[in-house]
Amino acid sequence: MRTYRFVFGTPVALDGTVVNIQQKVDTSKDNAYQVENGLQIEFQVVKDNTEKSNKSYVTIYNLPDFIVDYLKINIDKSLSGLLEAGYDGTNYQLFCGTIEYFEDSWDDKVITRTTKFIFGDASQNLSKCNAARSYRAGTPITTVIKDLAADLQLPIGRIVGISGTLDASVSFSGNTAQNLTNICTRYGANFSVQDGAVYVTKTGKRFEQNILYISPDTGLVGTPSPKQPTKNKKSKEKNDASQEDVGLEVKIRLYGPIIPESTIYLDSLYYKGFYKVVRLEHNGTYEGGDWVTKLTVVETTGTLV
Repeated sequence: MRTYRFVFGTPVALDGTVVNIQQKVDTSKDNAYQVENGLQIEFQVVKDNTEKSNKSYVTIYNLPDFIVDYLKINIDKSLSGLLEAGYDGTNYQLFCGTIEYFEDSWDDKVITRTTKFIFGDASQNLSKCNAARSYRAGTPITTVIKDLAADLQLPIGRIVGISGTLDASVSFSGNTAQNLTNICTRYGANFSVQDGAVYVTKTGKRFEQNILYISPDTGLVGTPSPKQPTKNKKSKEKNDASQEDVGLEVKIRLYGPIIPESTIYLDSLYYKGFYKVVRLEHNGTYEGGDWVTKLTVVETTGTLV
């Protein structure tokens, strides 16, 4: 049986300290607005491994007046929110962020209230946090990345060390997320924010530890499909070792813990092996429709990290 929980927490504001979105969502029933299993809900959660804010699109039908009234009064305060879903009461977090958009309407013909939300993942931090830093040539690249990550005022999810030092002096000013993206790209790394935490990984490499084994017996839905024509052996040999080839789209039963840059092991009829997730979508309709996770995965020719 499909189950879910949708929680509205307290407002989130940038005040110069680390903003932990996860802790901002008060999940106690006495202090938070919660919707669980009783109302029809539709959602699309989109996450990728780029520097842009991940988005979650949620529609709930027939929310009670007191919840809608609370939203109308506080919508401009960047309310935090949490969406969990799963099966038989075992729910996993699909998204945690702040409300960017809220719309409430009625269909008089069927007497149905429709409330739509758009949530952003650390949108304020990515758009408003600025950096002003300078470094000499020879400074460890990891030091620069960690400093800029701290300027985002977000907790650290995982930062993989980038070996080496700056080959020239460098200065940063302006938007922190863009500066962090630029330095990561320059030295072969990838920056993204997942559920309010900073992740920096190495381009073209995957984590040795896999988070999920996928097969027809463990939740694979249908058959994985290629996203681009397979390159011949000769053309592959010309690729840089860090090259990432978008290879497959894989659909599985709804599974929240997986995030971009995670490693999976795919065991299907035509495709077997380790892959890295670069994009995913959680799609769900409580009554009818999908309740699945769609993964875009790549093969990486680089070494493990």
